[in-house]
Amino acid sequence: MAELKKTIPPNQSVLVRWKLPDKDELKINVDASWFPGEFLCSIVGIVSDPSGKVVEGFAYEVRASSSLQAEALSLLHGLSYLRELDTQHVGREKSQRVSWVCESDCSTLVDIVMGRADSPWDLEEIMERCKAELALCKSARVVFCPHKANRAADWLARTHRAKKLPSNWVSYPPLSLSEILCSDLFISMNECNIYF
Repeated sequence: MAELKKTIPPNQSVLVRWKLPDKDELKINVDASWFPGEFLCSIVGIVSDPSGKVVEGFAYEVRASSSLQAEALSLLHGLSYLRELDTQHVGREKSQRVSWVCESDCSTLVDIVMGRADSPWDLEEIMERCKAELALCKSARVVFCPHKANRAADWLARTHRAKKLPSNWVSYPPLSLSEILCSDLFISMNECNIYF
């Protein structure tokens, strides 16, 4: 018997948004911004707690030869950052157990790091390092999130590559980033039936 697949009618779309981390969980969304012909790109990570508050983050400039390599480097730095945060238990008491989720909008890389797909030869070293970082942070998992659910990280990566991201963006998010964060939080809280 053929397996039935759920399909979406052509005149409808699925609205996918960023979701709050579960209780006792911290979430990092990673992304990259790369432009063909440029070897320098921006990679970012934004860490949120279960209330939706941004508690940590990074934005770096690195070298990459493709958009996929840039995304792989953002995932590697995100996992490395998680491992460092895991030892510090950022935003939590040391006695509490914290689990982590790392979200990327690149399904290819998520499948590779989770062992569901093979790595292309040019990304093999980076992806092996990602797997090693993930193994060191035992309470972490990597999941795919659609681009619409990664708007804050996308904005950060593009703004950083344009050299317009202030260094204190975690403590004082620029207005455009604040609007994205508030919109994501409002929608996520309403979907969870949580009210202010």
